Amino acid sequence: MSWTLPHNLSVRKAIILDCWPGTTIYAIGDAAHLNEHSDHNADSRNIVHAIDVMTYKDDDKAKKILAWCLHATDLEYVIYDHKIYEASNNWQARTYTGSNPHTDHVHISGKHGSTGENSHTGTGYSVTAEKATPTGKPCGVVHPVGSRDVKQGMKGHDVKWIQEKIGSARMGTADGIAGPKFTAGVKWYQQQHKLSADGIVGVKTYAAMGVKEVVK
Repeated sequence: MSWTLPHNLSVRKAIILDCWPGTTIYAIGDAAHLNEHSDHNADSRNIVHAIDVMTYKDDDKAKKILAWCLHATDLEYVIYDHKIYEASNNWQARTYTGSNPHTDHVHISGKHGSTGENSHTGTGYSVTAEKATPTGKPCGVVHPVGSRDVKQGMKGHDVKWIQEKIGSARMGTADGIAGPKFTAGVKWYQQQHKLSADGIVGVKTYAAMGVKEVVK
């Protein structure tokens, strides 16, 4: 039976291959997956909502892909090296106890919802997430969210994430560039959470934003 990937995972696959041509990326589940609920099984529309990006011993590559996926609004969870990061848990790591430790690949699952459920998936999927077009590139992620203190004058993926977290009303356009408006917005956020208003996003401010574990 033929199957397809949803748009969001097709784009993620293409972006990863653009960064690392020749990377092996699996999607459809094997016989073992068919005997359990799995995002690797096609839903009732014959759409598969998970990909496994084979990284083997390349830990740096795996962690760049992981950092690119964390906090993504089109994904449900990501698994790598004995840990699972879930949207429902504010993307905080917890120990993954499945039989496969995922030490040689990064598992990426699409956002769950109510569409396409069947006995093999055990869950439905979000049509909005399926149609989303992911941005950025894992090979261009230099500073994952929470990996450094962020202040005026910096640029990057983490800056943009903070801008989006605080919102355009205080931050303006989320362009990944920390200017004067960034500092003012951070100070406002810190005041709202009874933190020292220094305009620098450090450990305590990240914690208020739900980031408690740094991916290094």
